[in-house]
Amino acid sequence: MDIYIPVEGPRVLAPAAVGQFAARLQTINRLGRLGLGTLLAQYRGIVNTGLIITQHAFQGVKRELFFDGSTHSDKDIVAYAWKHGWDYEFRGDPFNDPPTRLMPPSGKVFVVLISPVTDGRQDIEGYIDHWSWVDESTDLPGAPVGWRDRYERRLWSRPTFGMGVNFYES
Repeated sequence: MDIYIPVEGPRVLAPAAVGQFAARLQTINRLGRLGLGTLLAQYRGIVNTGLIITQHAFQGVKRELFFDGSTHSDKDIVAYAWKHGWDYEFRGDPFNDPPTRLMPPSGKVFVVLISPVTDGRQDIEGYIDHWSWVDESTDLPGAPVGWRDRYERRLWSRPTFGMGVNFYES
């Protein structure tokens, strides 16, 4: 399977180490065909540079999800969340012009959903399937609002990039 721009981020089960993640090329092409330039700009400007500074990792979404041929996708998805300093959009051609940097939406965190590799690839740790801004939690800075209701469990948290990591068992 072809991938688009591998991205470095904290490994899912060893966040002090760096792993490789990537969007599938078919995902990026679909966004382009649908004219979703803002999502393409966010991948290049936020996901590509920000995944490494993830503050929180959660596993399992609390809603049924069928994806990539798996009926257990909802249990396998990992969500990375962090507060990012910028937002991005394309004001021109998303395949030829650079993204325009904007102020991030107030009171929001950026969330990236990652699915595990199931096709035998060993050069990446997961596929980046979806990303968006979500309201920020008041009880866990850098996490999405309602994170206890959204996700099955919190895998780990770290206050800022490079600081210690706290693991959570459920």
